[in-house]
Amino acid sequence: MKNSVPTTGKVLFLQHDSIFETYGGVQYYIDDFLVFLSNLYGPEHVQVLLAQRTDHFKLEPRPYSIETVKLLQGPFKKIENRMSPQLFFRAFKLFRKQKISVIIASHLSLAPMAFILSKISGAPFLVIAYGFEVWGKFHPQDKWALKKADGIVSISYWTKSILEKQGFESKKISVVHPSVTTEMSRAASTANPLSESHIGSSNVRLLTIARLDSNEQYKGHDHVLQALKLIKNRDSSVNVKYTIQGTGDDLPRLRQLVHDYGLSEIVSFLPAVKARDELTEIYHTHDIFIMPSRFGFWNNQWRGEGFGIVYVEAALFGLPSIAYSCGGVTDIIENHKNGLLVEPDNVEALADAIIELARNKNRLKELGETAREMAFQNFTRNSIEQQMNKAFKSYPFWKLKPALS
Repeated sequence: MKNSVPTTGKVLFLQHDSIFETYGGVQYYIDDFLVFLSNLYGPEHVQVLLAQRTDHFKLEPRPYSIETVKLLQGPFKKIENRMSPQLFFRAFKLFRKQKISVIIASHLSLAPMAFILSKISGAPFLVIAYGFEVWGKFHPQDKWALKKADGIVSISYWTKSILEKQGFESKKISVVHPSVTTEMSRAASTANPLSESHIGSSNVRLLTIARLDSNEQYKGHDHVLQALKLIKNRDSSVNVKYTIQGTGDDLPRLRQLVHDYGLSEIVSFLPAVKARDELTEIYHTHDIFIMPSRFGFWNNQWRGEGFGIVYVEAALFGLPSIAYSCGGVTDIIENHKNGLLVEPDNVEALADAIIELARNKNRLKELGETAREMAFQNFTRNSIEQQMNKAFKSYPFWKLKPALS
């Protein structure tokens, strides 16, 4: 029975290497999630089963145990991504050899398998929810399995609120936010946010960091460019520089917009970096992070930010954010406290927000200082570990005890 989970045993974490084909926010989150589990309950209590199709991505040694399951190439590739017989039977063998206390599906697509393993073993199961995959366009089997889950770990209160509106039980949904890296926190702790000399300068430096993917145009680069065009036509005394950092197939479209709007002198492009820690210098040299991501359903898919770690990283370096008041960013930005939130799709309001901070550097500094304070208080690794411990303690079936320090 699920109410008789032992106080010892392992967390079985089901994972698929398709999430590692490109390394982004979800991948960092999963790795951190597993590291925090290992820190809280001891690495001997964390067992990862990684379904691996190729050797395209190789993980460095981690504090948790990873056992890989090689998948086959072939016509049933898409089916294996969701219900791999190899992964299932390897998990089944683990139950016969080891004491498994909890099963965690790293993605909604693995929830049906987690449910079946839960029914066989009697161990409760959790599912991690990020964003668009749980915002409404479900495969029937995924929604059914998510309803049956003993718990849902949401990446943000925004995603949790959407799940609640869809009828998922609030008491089953806990929130564990993403965390900034230790290296990023360390670099930011010695940073000098918005120096006094720059407060008196005549320009303000805007920054957006995101993949330039044509499927992710909701991130709002084009809206920032439209806002800058409005500012240019409305008030030439406002001097703004804008840096777009990222790589992807949407770059030609954005370059064309810059040309069409006559913004070539104030907009620059930088390629994406290979590791997040390489972003420290660019945060150092800018004043405002701006990424007006939209939220909604179009092109037959939900779009928006499940969270948005870049807003937090920027805040560590004293950069307040300007964004639309929707999506996971609302977990991070409090309007007029550590940034500005404007009505979604309101480009004029976006322009007004830029002008407001460009004209008032002292206000910009105040928001930046609060952003920095809130980021260090709420999103560093120690803070998120405590958040995770609190979240899991809220589940009556969670019997694992924190490891002694």
